[in-house]
Amino acid sequence: MTGRPSSTLPRLTPKQTEVLALVARGYDTKRIAGELAITPTTVRGHLRDTFVCLGADNGAHAVAIAIGRKELPSDVAMGDSHVR
Repeated sequence: MTGRPSSTLPRLTPKQTEVLALVARGYDTKRIAGELAITPTTVRGHLRDTFVCLGADNGAHAVAIAIGRKELPSDVAMGDSHVR
């Protein structure tokens, strides 16, 4: 993470947060697409943008960063705590 205050870091969009919460629950691209009624290509686009926004290398890294930034709850992988 950079030395910038967290208030100046770009925030995830609601859709990026929703997609990332499903990644945290172990959903693959196809299942996320079905769950959200969007195409797998759209899911991949949201994930690409999320990785750039967070400076993440992969889904697990993005989830960890988002939890650390309090953009996802720490129990996101449990039950129905994902953002809708």
